Parts: sequence; structure tokens; C-alpha cells
Amino acid sequence: MAKTKAVNQKQAVAVAPVGTGDPVIDTARQDVLHALATVEPLLGQPMDGSERIRLVKVRRSGQQLIVTFVGLASLKPGLAPPGMDPAVLATNLTQYQQMVVLSNAATGLAKRLADAVAERQAVLWTDALTLYGIAQYWKGGDMEVQTAVAQMKAALALGPKASQAKKPKKSKQTSPASAPASGDGSQSTGPATTGTGNGTQQVPLYGPDGPEGTVPATNPAKAGS
Repeated sequence: MAKTKAVNQKQAVAVAPVGTGDPVIDTARQDVLHALATVEPLLGQPMDGSERIRLVKVRRSGQQLIVTFVGLASLKPGLAPPGMDPAVLATNLTQYQQMVVLSNAATGLAKRLADAVAERQAVLWTDALTLYGIAQYWKGGDMEVQTAVAQMKAALALGPKASQAKKPKKSKQTSPASAPASGDGSQSTGPATTGTGNGTQQVPLYGPDGPEGTVPATNPAKAGS
């Protein structure tokens, strides 16, 4: 008996209307709930993500052709196969078009409400961060303040990760096989050394796009051998 009473109390709490204190909001909410209850017999069971994926995809460019072919089925005897009633098709089409009108109105209302909620939430979040900044230096050892500060620190620690710096890409090196040929027509197996007037030997420097001039040899004695 006690278990039945507890269940009844739980159900009573679940269906009890929740008031916000604003008569405009409360009236609008009741209107929305009433509208939902009115059309609920036409809506069927809610679908989950997997059920939506299994639905046949409708080509956007062919949506208007639904009306065309349903109309043809009503006008051309024999076009509809056995088991497909043109009258039922026409009824389903009309109901679909009526529900589109209702869906557009509900979607517009939902979007406006979502925008208003997001805007107010952003303002309140900014205010909360301001209070958090002050609360970090709050004196007096107030446990409520300290608890709130700790909770905010934990919440902020779950934010997006800092982007990691990308490693620079290694430049392409010219392989010996792609080195320029020597003056006698044979291919050079390595960079040739050249001399300058001051006795400093120079070696050619190759980059990704070809020769890039010369640089002093790091070991002139070895380069000249």
C-alpha cells in the first residue's frame, strides 16, 4: 500500500505544472503543451538517431515531384500498383503538407527561443566569471565561496585543449642522382668545389628549387683533396 502511494505521489510530481512566475512565459508554455497534446496522435513515436538514418533519403530537387506523381496516380487509372490506393496517397499528401506548415511555425519558435536563451546565458556566464575572479581573493574563509571557486576551477579545467605547435616540415634535399651534370657530360657524384681569389674554397648550395649559390667549405683541406 505504501509502495502504491509513493508511485502515485511520483506521478503527481511528474505531471504537476511548473510555473516560472512570469505569466506571459507560463501561458505560452501551456499553449505549447496543449498544441503538442492536440497533434500527438498524428506524430507517432519519437525516433532515435539510428531510425532517422534508416529513413529513405529524399532528394531536395525532387521534393516537388511527390505532388506531381501523387496527382498522376489519382488521374491515371492503372498507374498505381496493386495495394497502393490513390485516394490514400492523396490523403497522406494533404496531411504531410499541413504538418509542414505546423513544423515551420514550431521550428521558427524553437529557433527564436534558442537564440534568446543562448544570449542570456552568455551574459550570465560573463557575470559569473567576473564574480569568480573576485571570489578567488575573498577573505574570511567562507566555505560556500571556497566551494564555488573550486567548482569553477574544475569546470574551467575541462575546457578546450591548447593547440600544439606544429613541427616545421623538413626541406627536401637534392639526392646525388639529381645533381647537375659536370662539364664533360658525366654526372657529378657530389658537389664540386670552387676557389676564390682570397684562397677560400666555395662549394655550391642546392635547395628544393635548384642551385642557391655557394657557401664557404667547412673543411677546405678535405674539399680540395
